[in-house]
Amino acid sequence: MVYVNLLIGLGIATVVAFAYFNWNTVHRSPSSRQMLLNDRQIESRSLDDLCTICLDPLSGLMVYLRCKHALHEKCFYQYQANGGRQCPVCRMKIDV
Repeated sequence: MVYVNLLIGLGIATVVAFAYFNWNTVHRSPSSRQMLLNDRQIESRSLDDLCTICLDPLSGLMVYLRCKHALHEKCFYQYQANGGRQCPVCRMKIDV
């Protein structure tokens, strides 16, 4: 009887873990870059030359994330202050 309960418990834990990780990948938010492209046309500039938060050209003080994406320093700190914990381009976790 103990083994049956153990097997049932392991089965439930496996199903819950699988559902959690599967939900996390299926329901991922679209990237900010994609959302912004839907709202605003950008002409004659590469997206790599623009801050993905304000869409202004990258210049001045900037922050480079581990994923190699760059943002204006001011935009980045405002984004973090508003709860941003992922890269707005690729959604990689930002270590605070």
